[in-house]
Amino acid sequence: MKKSMLYGLLTSLAVFSTVAYANNDPDASSSALTTKGYVDAGLEFVYGVANGTSNGAVKNLQNALSDGNGGLIDVSDLQDAIGTAGNGNTPGTGLTGDIEALQDTIGTAGSGNTPGTGLTGDIEALQDTVGDNTGGLVKRVNDLENSSIVYTAGDGIAVTAGANQGDPATISLDLGTTAANTTYVYKTDANGDGSWQAMEVEDSWNPGFLTNP
Repeated sequence: MKKSMLYGLLTSLAVFSTVAYANNDPDASSSALTTKGYVDAGLEFVYGVANGTSNGAVKNLQNALSDGNGGLIDVSDLQDAIGTAGNGNTPGTGLTGDIEALQDTIGTAGSGNTPGTGLTGDIEALQDTVGDNTGGLVKRVNDLENSSIVYTAGDGIAVTAGANQGDPATISLDLGTTAANTTYVYKTDANGDGSWQAMEVEDSWNPGFLTNP
C-alpha cells in the first residue's frame, strides 16, 4: 500500500517537472501559466532593478529614497530634520520647531478684550493708532485741517505768502498808494463795502479863536 502511494507521488512529480520545464523558449507567451515563466519574469525584473534598467514604482522609490551617493536616506537623519514639536518652555526642533517659531512671530488676531500677538497684533495696534474718520490719527488730522485758519485777502486786507515754502503768510493793510504822515480810517459806504480813507488831522494848534470873536 505504501509502495503504491510512493510510486504515484514520484510519477506526479515527474509529470509536473516535465510540464514546468517543457518550454525553454525565453520568448514564450506571458500567458503560459508555468512555474518557469513566473521565475523567469521575476528574475528579469530583479536583474533590471539591480542594473538600473527597470522602470516603474520600484525604481522611482529607489530614486526618492536615495541619498545621492548610492545609498539610502537614513531615516534617523530624516526624523532629525523634521524635528519635534515644542512642549511647555522647551522649543521645538528641526523644521517643526522652525514652523512653530514662525507661527509665534506671525501671531494671532485679537479677540474681544484679548489683544493680538506677534506681527498680527502689531498690525492691529497700528490700525487702531492710525484709525479712521471716527478716531485715531486720521480723525486728528481731519480735525486739524478743519480747525486751521486759512487767511485770504479781502477789502482793505492784503495777504502775502511767505518767501519760502513753510514760511507763514504776512497779513497787512491794503492801503493802496499812501502818503507820508497820513492817518487812514476804514470807511464803508451804503452797501457795506469799505476802503481806507485818509483822515485829516490837525497837527498845529492856534488858540486865537478863543480870544478873537
